[in-house]
Amino acid sequence: MAPHAHSTQYKSLFMKTLAPPKLNV
Repeated sequence: MAPHAHSTQYKSLFMKTLAPPKLNV
């Protein structure tokens, strides 16, 4: 299990979660 691989997915989800509705749309 590569931590960097998980970090990428987590980062994507984190950014999406923190991203405002304007960016989500």
